[in-house]
Amino acid sequence: MKKNFTLETISLPDDITVVEDYAYSGHTSLKKIIIPKGVERIGDGAFSGCTSLEEIILPDDLLTIGNSAFEGCYSLEKIILPKKLKSIGEDAFSNCASLKEIVLPNTVVSLGDYAFESCEALEKAVLSNGLTSIGNLAFFGCTELKEIILPNKLTNIGYASFRNCRALEQIVLSSDITSIGDFAFAGCTALEKIEISTTLKNIGYAAFRDCVSLTRIVIPNDVITMGDYAFEGCEMLTIYCQTEEQPKVWGLCWNYNCSVVWGYKG
Repeated sequence: MKKNFTLETISLPDDITVVEDYAYSGHTSLKKIIIPKGVERIGDGAFSGCTSLEEIILPDDLLTIGNSAFEGCYSLEKIILPKKLKSIGEDAFSNCASLKEIVLPNTVVSLGDYAFESCEALEKAVLSNGLTSIGNLAFFGCTELKEIILPNKLTNIGYASFRNCRALEQIVLSSDITSIGDFAFAGCTALEKIEISTTLKNIGYAAFRDCVSLTRIVIPNDVITMGDYAFEGCEMLTIYCQTEEQPKVWGLCWNYNCSVVWGYKG
């Protein structure tokens, strides 16, 4: 059937269980979509490039949002994710430039790379307690992100996950965190405080590069690897290391010109 690209509202048939890949991609006039009860999966790119889409009603039965499903839906300001949702694909909401808040239900166990990349209006994100890992570049370029609530069981923060989140002021890492990826918080210029658990083992290359507002950080005793230039450009930072001396395996210029206090007991 020929697609009608001039429609503003679409109600899908009640007898479907899947919205097919790229089914409504590029429908630039579409403003509202109602997805019926019984749909369990929204396919890859299903609504990508629907630049006028303002409202979408998702069914309670939805389990999976595919890769790039809502990529480039510039007008979408709000979306309520159903309580059974398990998986959000790569680029699922990337470049949704008007989206202001996102709450992931605790059933979500998978968050793809680039999932919310360049959501420039996003101010708050509450992540699922079911997540143990945040994908690469998941929130890269969310320049208005001020508050992020991380899962209690989070163990890994991926490559550049929060890079250039320039409004982010504070972050508390989970008690299970073991790895902070390369460039994870690079360019978070407003970040003033970060609390790190004693479970942390790895800090990646340039993980905190150019966090110019950061003044204090405590590095737990059991950190095994420290990436090159981890704190480059953190001009006001004092680093408090619980270990008595620098481990030989730590990277080149890891502290750059930052002051370091060894054997910190506080």
